[in-house]
Amino acid sequence: MPMPFDALLIIDMQKGFLKQQEDLVHAVAALTSKHPPETTYWLKYRNHPDSMFHRHLDWMDVMVPPETDFPDKLAPMAGQVFEHYVYGLPQSLIEKLKAYPRVGIAGVDTDACVFAACFNLWDCGVQPIILANYCSSSGGSMIHKAALSIMQRQFGADSLYYDAL
Repeated sequence: MPMPFDALLIIDMQKGFLKQQEDLVHAVAALTSKHPPETTYWLKYRNHPDSMFHRHLDWMDVMVPPETDFPDKLAPMAGQVFEHYVYGLPQSLIEKLKAYPRVGIAGVDTDACVFAACFNLWDCGVQPIILANYCSSSGGSMIHKAALSIMQRQFGADSLYYDAL
């Protein structure tokens, strides 16, 4: 069965976000192994002392390795990596992704950076395809499901994909 998207975006699959989410790491590794590396993009978050996360939320995680590192199972797969310091996508990555009509999205957190990436893509004319079974939230399954519900309303039911790939 062909993939329901033209490019794949893996968001923030880093050690600092993946505590107790080994199943998600394995699922994303399996997904990534089925998709061509030349159309697979990785987003890597890095916090810093001047960020709003640190200044306003007093959140000081994911600043340095090993928290900023990809898990060992994913690290060898991460070819085209783009760093970001806010919820949304960096402009350099948006420019690359604008070449595709539909971008599949996997990663964390569904209610934060995954959500923001969907708006970034939508606003530049790209349909986000949220791969619901390949996303998660550190806020738990209720927050994950709430974010999916809002994204369905914002981007349409055909933008949510629940099947295994």
